[in-house]
Amino acid sequence: MQAKEAERVAWEEAYERQQEEIKELGKVIRETGRQVGHANRAPRDNDKYAVHFFAQRVQSTVARRVHAAEEQLKRIEANAIPKPPRLTQITSYFSGDPLQSPVVITVTHLSKSFGETCILRDLNLELATDARILLTGPNGAGKTTLLRIIMGLEEPDAGEVRVVAGARIGYLPQEPLMNPGKTVLETYRYGQVGYEEEFIAKLIGYGLFRLEDMHKAVGQLSTGQRRKLEIVRLMAERPNVLLLDEPTNYVSLDVLEAFESAVHNFPGPVIAVSHDRWFMQRFKGAIWEFAGGRLA
Repeated sequence: MQAKEAERVAWEEAYERQQEEIKELGKVIRETGRQVGHANRAPRDNDKYAVHFFAQRVQSTVARRVHAAEEQLKRIEANAIPKPPRLTQITSYFSGDPLQSPVVITVTHLSKSFGETCILRDLNLELATDARILLTGPNGAGKTTLLRIIMGLEEPDAGEVRVVAGARIGYLPQEPLMNPGKTVLETYRYGQVGYEEEFIAKLIGYGLFRLEDMHKAVGQLSTGQRRKLEIVRLMAERPNVLLLDEPTNYVSLDVLEAFESAVHNFPGPVIAVSHDRWFMQRFKGAIWEFAGGRLA
């Protein structure tokens, strides 16, 4: 079992054990409390002297049990294990229109330098409709630069990139590209047609945001929350091609599991850049390594 899966299992088991202990303590407090009440009932005149001493002892013992259970419950509640978040429901939304061409992206004689440093050197590749490619290599090898050139965010020094008609590329950048002044809802619904209530329902339906988050500014979100928003925004675009640059960065365990499942079940071509061992081990596809500005 992978480390992150084992972590979730351990979390769930610890939570269930603690919940069971809380139930048992509550039961002790309720039932023992009733015994205290019975011990406090006035005895009949003919036996009140005979049982008085015994009743006091029973009451004292039972009261100590109640107190001990209440103190234990307070300690547990003060250090309560949070409920593990449910696995987010994102897999079924992660799809787009099928591609008709056997080759989706063609890169021809692509070169790119920054100053004296050559990042990409006469690079050629074809991305087939069923391709699943994991790009590896050291930082600065050109992986991110290649994705940015494909997306039109960087200009190559030489060569060209051709994207087939009908391709809708979903791009998850390494660092957020969202406007920090826009709200969560505005960012999610940008470029889409529909009623606000529909977008709120969809956004909450992913299981990643709550109603009170809808009108929060992107700049107020944590890094992890911004990553969540990028992921659901990516799904809203209904892409049929995925370019993922370090997709597991800043992602919590629940989102990571659901997102990995979504990528695994995605029907179109995928190019992913990752140094995350967990993601790399679970990625189903070819591994291409960058070396010296070329694919080794």
